[in-house]
Amino acid sequence: GGDSAEPEGDGADAGGSGEIRDAQIETNAEMLLNDNGAEPDAESDEDSTRENDDDDESGGRESAEADFDKWNKLAGDTMESSQRLCEQLRLLLEPTMATKLRGDYRTGKRINMRRVIPYIASQFRKDKIWLRRTKPSKREYQVLLAIDDSESMAVCGELALNALATMTKAMTKLEVGQVGVVSFGEEVTTVHDLRSPFTDVAGAETVAQFKFDQKKTAIEDGIERIVGLFSEARNELGRASASGQKTEFRQLAFFISDGRFDSAMRESVQKMIRNAAQERM
Repeated sequence: GGDSAEPEGDGADAGGSGEIRDAQIETNAEMLLNDNGAEPDAESDEDSTRENDDDDESGGRESAEADFDKWNKLAGDTMESSQRLCEQLRLLLEPTMATKLRGDYRTGKRINMRRVIPYIASQFRKDKIWLRRTKPSKREYQVLLAIDDSESMAVCGELALNALATMTKAMTKLEVGQVGVVSFGEEVTTVHDLRSPFTDVAGAETVAQFKFDQKKTAIEDGIERIVGLFSEARNELGRASASGQKTEFRQLAFFISDGRFDSAMRESVQKMIRNAAQERM
């Protein structure tokens, strides 16, 4: 009887270890399934992130294209006006930089061939035969356009953008110098910097900045920003002159607005304009 009990114990041990092995296999299988199941989730997250990035890039391209189309339409609608304005500005904005040769000088950069024969005939007494670059032929202006971006401008916002396109196109064609754009409302923002060329791409980017939805019109802040930009530009010119580049810019500012702002500011605004004029702005 005792001998027969031992095999039963062995069988029980074998059966128990078999059950343990089966449980371990099932547990490992579940872990593998869970791991395999997690991988597609991670991949799907990466795919969705890439899709979102692609959507953002696509949306950005579409927005940029829409802005460029809007600018092209503005430029096309105002083409005749900008050409007429260009011709008027040609008369009003005189050349400021002397780049052409002129005059009869005793010294200079180049000989005036028309004076050589009289010089010889006079036995070398009429010696004013030299030319210098003293004839103004190039315009070097710094022009800022300040546009009211407040909600009161919403009804005439399209007209303001037409004025922006007309003026920038005319001045670019005339090569007046540097052109910048500032928006003012509750906040004052430099939309296009003076030091950057005003290209069609810049025009599209500039138009996109105007929403005409700001609650207030901070005209004083706008004037302060313009005076600050002009002062900074003048200081840069001073440093350039010190390094040997002699250039004198004339500074002009144009405000495009419906004129609606706090009447209490009018006196201070007039004073700020007078002070700017005294600084030759």
